[in-house]
Amino acid sequence: MTGRNYVVIFESNNENQIVAKVQSVKESPISLKTLHELTGTDIVERIVVNETISIYCDEEAKLKSNNYISDIMIEDKEISIVGKFCFVGETTTKDGSRDTVPLTDEQVAWITQNIKYRKEARTLA
Repeated sequence: MTGRNYVVIFESNNENQIVAKVQSVKESPISLKTLHELTGTDIVERIVVNETISIYCDEEAKLKSNNYISDIMIEDKEISIVGKFCFVGETTTKDGSRDTVPLTDEQVAWITQNIKYRKEARTLA
């Protein structure tokens, strides 16, 4: 993996297991349309991990039946996210606004080393 080309997606597979996969993306910055496609939703919610990494997930996932819950640990903080979600890079532009961009190799390595998650998916009642 070289350059800024990746996002990390977490989703449930057919065996009710949470799996993480690295996926290539071609655009930078990443458009809202692409975030919708990556998360499989119409409305995305942003969760800030740190200054250069964010999570995007389905804002309405808790309203959907039979959706799954992922319990993840970011350093010492545990959070639960419902539905499919992805890690993306964040950068500040010259005018001070924020852009969502693909992850660098270093960011993918940081996620791999610092994000812990329960492999078994829980489902919403």
